[in-house]
Amino acid sequence: MHKQGIVLVAMTILLFLNLSSLALAQTTYPKTIEKQIREELIRIDANINSSTELEVVKLTRVPHRNYYTALFKFRADSLSYLGEASFTKQSNTFKYDATSGLGYAVNNLSETPITVGKELYYMIYSENIGKQIKTIHVTSFNKKLEYLIHPGKGKYFVHYKKLPSRMREEDMYPVTVTCYDKDNKLIPSSKCVR
Repeated sequence: MHKQGIVLVAMTILLFLNLSSLALAQTTYPKTIEKQIREELIRIDANINSSTELEVVKLTRVPHRNYYTALFKFRADSLSYLGEASFTKQSNTFKYDATSGLGYAVNNLSETPITVGKELYYMIYSENIGKQIKTIHVTSFNKKLEYLIHPGKGKYFVHYKKLPSRMREEDMYPVTVTCYDKDNKLIPSSKCVR
């Protein structure tokens, strides 16, 4: 009985240490990511400076890869922007991926192809304002790409779709993105897609 008590205490301590390190990691990484995003924004946009408020709102990993997308928001020129920046993770350090660049827009939903390693993905990200978007239907003009996304219940979402190896970036465009609400009613494109 004494051994079981010791094992239980040891397991509790290990669980606590693991949860503490996870909480620390979640508060540490965004600051390093935020710093790198700010530096890149200042470099590419004359309207942004070191006093521009910037917040990382979501960090999402491409499945089975050390490649991440950081969603961030900021205000400049009296407009609110939502952007994305790509990072690789090596030895618990996030490094901005300048080859993928960084993008931002005023609009509700953005989409872009990304290459991770030698694989092509289609990425869609947005703020789901009022959690009104329940389903997103994506179709390329030539029908080589067609699928549904369910953004979930979070305020922000990032969705990756790994594309078949035979597809090229140019096969994806033009793309039609259609959003539906919880009652399966069409959301006007002006409120969903740029």
